Amino acid sequence: MDYAFKMIAVLTTLIFLFGFSVTTVAENWFPTNKTNCQIWNANPQPIETAYWSGKCVNGKAHGYGTVIWSGGSKYTGQYNFGYMDGLGKLTWGNEEKKWVGDSYVGEFKQDFMHGEGIYTYLNGKIDEGIWKKGKFVKKKKVTDLQNKFEKLKELNPETFFKELLYLSRTSRTTR
Repeated sequence: MDYAFKMIAVLTTLIFLFGFSVTTVAENWFPTNKTNCQIWNANPQPIETAYWSGKCVNGKAHGYGTVIWSGGSKYTGQYNFGYMDGLGKLTWGNEEKKWVGDSYVGEFKQDFMHGEGIYTYLNGKIDEGIWKKGKFVKKKKVTDLQNKFEKLKELNPETFFKELLYLSRTSRTTR
């Protein structure tokens, strides 16, 4: 009887833990260093953490700021209720093996590269043009991106948008 009881307890615990982890992964809302402040994370990793420097509204990262993930990825730009949304720069770190060292500067929509942008691969290849839901769809010289960043500078007196433009230019010319 003791053995059957222990087996039922172990199985119940495993089912609970498995069900909890599936729910957690399916949700994809990820906690940051700030209490009651989450960001969207489509691919959460075990023991991953995220630091958010900006403001939180209704429990979600919102406005301008920087997210730094424990695996080394970094996003600086606009967040809209937990999603990368607007202008920003994303550089992939070690947690995303196939993209490590790549970067994208441009427009985002609900965490996807979406709109005008410049993607620079670690090997030096550059895709510049139009993006739709994370996919490169049209090669085009991006000329209006700098003007958009300049307008944002008025809303955010800090200089990190100048830094974004500087970093995007140097990554394109030094590789």
